[in-house]
Amino acid sequence: MVGELSEDGNWIWDGDNWVPHSAEEAPPQEIETSELAVESSVPAETLPVPSPEFNSLPNSILVTSPAFNPLMIPIEESNTPKVLKIISGAFGILMSVVLLLFILGLVVGVNSDNISYYQNEGSSSANDYADAIGVVQILTYIQAIFVFGILIASIMTILDKTAWWVLPALITVLIFIFAGTSYYLADAGNVYLDSCDSEIYANCGDQKEESMFVQDHMFSGYCGLFGLSIIGILSLITKAKSSKKNDGALEVAANGETSKAANRTLAISIVVIVIGALFAFMVFNALMNPVTEDSNESSPILQQFVGRDMDVGADLSGDVGEPLIAVDLEWADPNSNFKNGGPLRWDLLKVEITIDGTDYTCSMSNSLSDCVVDKMETNVDGYWSQGESILFYEGSDSNLCSDTCIVEVLLIVTDSSNPDRVIKQLEVVAQSDD
Repeated sequence: MVGELSEDGNWIWDGDNWVPHSAEEAPPQEIETSELAVESSVPAETLPVPSPEFNSLPNSILVTSPAFNPLMIPIEESNTPKVLKIISGAFGILMSVVLLLFILGLVVGVNSDNISYYQNEGSSSANDYADAIGVVQILTYIQAIFVFGILIASIMTILDKTAWWVLPALITVLIFIFAGTSYYLADAGNVYLDSCDSEIYANCGDQKEESMFVQDHMFSGYCGLFGLSIIGILSLITKAKSSKKNDGALEVAANGETSKAANRTLAISIVVIVIGALFAFMVFNALMNPVTEDSNESSPILQQFVGRDMDVGADLSGDVGEPLIAVDLEWADPNSNFKNGGPLRWDLLKVEITIDGTDYTCSMSNSLSDCVVDKMETNVDGYWSQGESILFYEGSDSNLCSDTCIVEVLLIVTDSSNPDRVIKQLEVVAQSDD
């Protein structure tokens, strides 16, 4: 009946359950059987009174329902997704840092150089290609902004503020952007090669077709694909291990073991990120600043010219129209255009000389000029090619050098996009036979 004590006096029946009983508590008022019968349709004498099995439990032990037993919470299942999210976020941060260094430190500069290079060429196809690279440059900046967004998402993943699928989805979109940019750039390059101007390039037929898989942006895509393979696997495991269905939300364990493991993983991840970022920076710095045997070495020589006295047995006696010097083109790259070490176009070449502080512009066609240049061509193709020379004479009405003198020569390439670019400066002694 209600208020009945157990044999050891530690438990009391409240009508539904046996509850702990203290000796200091006042004994509950007995409820008459007749009153209980009024309140319930079931007679009091028919109510079952379970007999407690106490064994020898101490008074301080509290028996709880199995539904609320903290020992039954799956601590291991809630710990694993937390750690995996931290690792995924760490990989995302490291990948983002590497991509930002590569994109902003290398790709942007290469695009700018290529734009200037093809704009200087002057042909319509080269200008179209330069415009296409300009579009790619805009896409490159968009890629950098997107990578920065992935960096933020990676940090949010470590803090468990995003769903399991967010980071892999962002990386997948970025890979498609890289691939699309690479395809566009390769296609524009192939259009340019198909319209190769043989007046500028001597090797149009030898050019190889551009492939999207060797573009700088595609190398960024390969990095993203590697990151996706790792982060994607970790994210799928996170989803599978999560005990809740709300996009991978994690349970909080009843003890501090989960937080300790997560803190250890977070600390290790930070160390890996720092080391990886430093390594990426060192590799990037080595690529941008290669060590050479001579750190003071100037930029590579393009065309190679040699000046010499025009030894024809003539005496610089003060007459007009006398021979002065010769300049030989000893080397030129037949596979490059004239602005990058290839043969020079005669129609874009301007020659100036200075004798005794006086400047003269030499003509290739007018013998009445103060200085006359004679082209010694072996291949009449409109180019000053390797092995060919130019000879300098005084004009038919000019006496520039009456005795041995020093002739300063300027070889200048001029066009609409880059006028008066000096490609070589020489000092040559015109010898008198005296």
